[in-house]
Amino acid sequence: MVRPLQPLDLLALVFFDGRANQARAWDCLDGEERALAMWPLLFRETLQPRGLRHTLVSSRRGRIGTLVSARRRSGPKAWEVDHLFLAPGQEGALPDNLEGLSAEAVRLRTERVFLRLPAGSDLLDLARAAGFCPYRQETLYQFSGGDRPTSPQLVRPKTPEDEQALFHLYGAATPSSVRVAEGMTLEEWVHSKEPWSCRELVSPGENCLVGWLRVTRRGKIGQFQALVRPDQPDKLGVLVDHCLGALRDQPTIISLVADYEIALASALEARGGRKTAEFVSLVRPLAARVSQPGLMPQQA
Repeated sequence: MVRPLQPLDLLALVFFDGRANQARAWDCLDGEERALAMWPLLFRETLQPRGLRHTLVSSRRGRIGTLVSARRRSGPKAWEVDHLFLAPGQEGALPDNLEGLSAEAVRLRTERVFLRLPAGSDLLDLARAAGFCPYRQETLYQFSGGDRPTSPQLVRPKTPEDEQALFHLYGAATPSSVRVAEGMTLEEWVHSKEPWSCRELVSPGENCLVGWLRVTRRGKIGQFQALVRPDQPDKLGVLVDHCLGALRDQPTIISLVADYEIALASALEARGGRKTAEFVSLVRPLAARVSQPGLMPQQA
């Protein structure tokens, strides 16, 4: 039976012998979390009335078989599955859990639910069965911290007034198939952005923004994301150097690169970046877009 997480489930979580977290949100790319370790966060955010998190479990005879939890992205019109735990032999319950989350999202007028899984995961077909569509492949690069050359200051802090220009930058640097999945309008894109807690920087050009950086620290891990206009390739290396320099005190630095960001991947490899993992991003579209048949929803 699939149902919402309840306070009495804490005892069942103590005995839950599930696989490590299979969802790979931006702040859990290593997937080492265990369900019991996450229960304070899951209970606190799930039981809040603000609708910031929704968690479903499947249970039988008091034992939990699956736990799937989704949180808002950067706005209420987009969610992401950031916790996905399965007990051995319970993988078949995953479609029902994901369908249940999608049904709740529809009720709250959410337009998209995102999910990132390891490439080659045995859960990809089950996610597809629940209406999730792969739209992007990604590679995780890792660096060791240490001394890095300084780079010219070509950036400034992002301001709220930059949002429209950033959307134009995103449109210039991103394939249409990905934009359809993440958002074809400014509002859709803003809501669908991954909810990084980070410092955001922009690189201004003559009449537009040519680069966008997101830089953050999580414990001993530094993480960055770089987006650069494809007609400004000379800026890419300088901006990557800025990120690596800003995080040089972190023992480990990581960056996630989409399959179409070939120049960025080359820049990271030229600076010693090592491929450590590959992922597939999926989306469950819930809002119909007449001009984009690929976004017509299945019934949740």
